[in-house]
Amino acid sequence: MSDEILNDYLAIMRQMDLMNRRFAEIIKIELDRNNIYDLKPDQAMLLFLIGGDEVTATEIMQRGYYSGTNVSYICSKLKQFNYINTTFVENDKRAIHIKLTSKGEHLYRLIYDAVSRHTKHFEANKLKYEQINYAVLVLRRIYQLLGDFKI
Repeated sequence: MSDEILNDYLAIMRQMDLMNRRFAEIIKIELDRNNIYDLKPDQAMLLFLIGGDEVTATEIMQRGYYSGTNVSYICSKLKQFNYINTTFVENDKRAIHIKLTSKGEHLYRLIYDAVSRHTKHFEANKLKYEQINYAVLVLRRIYQLLGDFKI
C-alpha cells in the first residue's frame, strides 16, 4: 500500500469523526435555539434518522447507525420525553416498532429545516451536488471494503 493511500485513508477517518462531532454541535445549537433541553444531540440524531418511518430497533442497528445498547437507551429516553411511541411486534414480543409522536415529528421538522439551510449554504459556497454525491459514493465503497476485510 502506498503511503499516499494510507495517509488519505487516515485523513478520511479523522474527517468523518470531526464531521460527526460538528453535526452534533449543530444539532445542539438547534435544540438550544428551540428551548429543547430534555434531549442530547445523539438522541435527537437518532430521532432524525427514524424520521417518518416506523422502524424496529433491529432495523436501526442494521442500518449501522447505533449499537444495540445505545438504541435501547436512546429509545427509552425518547419515549420517556414523549418523542416516540413504541408498540410490540405481533409475532415477536421481544421486538418493538418505533414511531415518532407529534412532538417527535415537530423536532424532526426543526432538524430537517436546519439541515436544509446547510445545503443552501453549501450551494452558496460553490459546493456542487456532483461533489457531494461523489464523496458519498467513495465513503460507501470504503465502508463496503472494510466490511469485506478479513483479518
